[in-house]
Amino acid sequence: MASKILTIEISNELIKMCEVSNVSAKGVTMNKAVTIPTPEGSMDDGAIRNIGSVSAAIKMALKDNIMNAKDVVMTVLSTRIASKEAVVPNVKKDKIAELVKANATEYFPVNNIDEYVVTHTVLETIEDAETKSKSVRILAMAAPSLMIESYYELAKQLGLNLVAVDYLGNSTLQILKHQIDEAPSIVIQIGNESTIINVMRNKVLQFQRTVPYGRSAVINAVMENKKLSYAVALEILATGRVIHDTFDGDEITESLRYLVNSVSRIVDYYIARNQDKPIEKAYIMGDGASMQGIENLFTNELNIEFSKMDSLKGVEIDKLFRITRNETIQYMSTLGAALAPVNFVPLTIEKATAKQGNMKLFVGVFALSLVASIALIAIPAISYITAKNDKKALEDKVKIVERSETILNEYNASKNVLADVQKFQNYTVGPNDQLYNFIVDLEKILPKEMIVTSFSSTNGSVTMSGQCKGKEVFAKTLMQLKELDYVTAVYTGSGSETHNADEDVIVSFTITLNISVPKAEAENK
Repeated sequence: MASKILTIEISNELIKMCEVSNVSAKGVTMNKAVTIPTPEGSMDDGAIRNIGSVSAAIKMALKDNIMNAKDVVMTVLSTRIASKEAVVPNVKKDKIAELVKANATEYFPVNNIDEYVVTHTVLETIEDAETKSKSVRILAMAAPSLMIESYYELAKQLGLNLVAVDYLGNSTLQILKHQIDEAPSIVIQIGNESTIINVMRNKVLQFQRTVPYGRSAVINAVMENKKLSYAVALEILATGRVIHDTFDGDEITESLRYLVNSVSRIVDYYIARNQDKPIEKAYIMGDGASMQGIENLFTNELNIEFSKMDSLKGVEIDKLFRITRNETIQYMSTLGAALAPVNFVPLTIEKATAKQGNMKLFVGVFALSLVASIALIAIPAISYITAKNDKKALEDKVKIVERSETILNEYNASKNVLADVQKFQNYTVGPNDQLYNFIVDLEKILPKEMIVTSFSSTNGSVTMSGQCKGKEVFAKTLMQLKELDYVTAVYTGSGSETHNADEDVIVSFTITLNISVPKAEAENK
């Protein structure tokens, strides 16, 4: 990366910008930073709807704060980004990317995977104790292409060189590695609209989950309960003690029950698989960490001592920049984005880059040929160059075929391992055993007017997001889901409504529910 780089994180409410330097494995130097309000109505769950207004606001802030870096990393915050841990063969880094794209439909069960951008980050290399063979554990991510393309257009309007488009979960993970030790830890990043839960051990991510619930639900509860404006409700949450230490029936505190229960399920999931390595440390960070009393509620309800992260390690502050170390915590993910960002690259950008590269190659070859022809003034020289280029093209094709054959063989071997694992699943009973039946039923239930854009399942807890045309379609689908005898606790969360070009009502939704194995089926296994 360049000596200085700009990182930008855009949410529905705020735009955070950092200018950093000295990026290394040890950390990063924070030169300048600023937070400004996001222009109203310009963002929709990570997608930039009004690029012009966002660009104008950022340009003004960069000018006012004399931030001159030309390279930029942008971080996306969205519940529509799906993530999935997976294990792939221990191959070279460039081959991992090809394997992830080849297996994308298995990681993310959606019909329109071509409309998504898929990328990954390597978590760790693991070794089988018996065979001594190595494999690589990765975190694969998928984001809607149109969403990512909006960030490329924003960078273009800003006149900046877009180095990478990162995901909030990864941006946070990179800076988290500098904050915690090797002890098994859980870190809860409470955003305004969603919460990212990280479980780490030996500074390696064990798993990461996103819960479609954030600080805004608590703010709304304060507004309704005390009849206050948004700004006043936010101030009371930050300075007062409206959140009780336990769930005692208080309406505001009860608004956090869904989040606490979600964290509890994730903790139980970890403990069930790591009984010899219990969670020792727990942290709360992000926008939700500003709510007074939140750590006491989590501590009492989960029986784990929670604390708030109030400063950052691995971050040096430029001597000319006036900011306290406690204030740097609000720029945690923007600082992390500079360390090791993943890169969502839409297919349209890949093709444009390849075309540009081919054009440069063509110009270069043409120029060389022209110089050679003038110098030699002989037709045999041109014939020689042409033959040489043909030979090089054929050699490149041979290399591509050889590499593709290797990847295909590795992919087929991975599929055989998967088939063996699926056979062993017949001897176990768990909530996810019902997942296949649920997906089959889901294909029957979902109307053509509804699109599911993300889907995840953890120990029987299913979360899916998407869009549909009209409230009636959404309501009917909910009723059909509730009629499935193995589905319980159907929760819709907060949604939003927009209108398309035909003035149809488009409902964006997130549904969470639990699936279980019927008792009779469990007894027969």
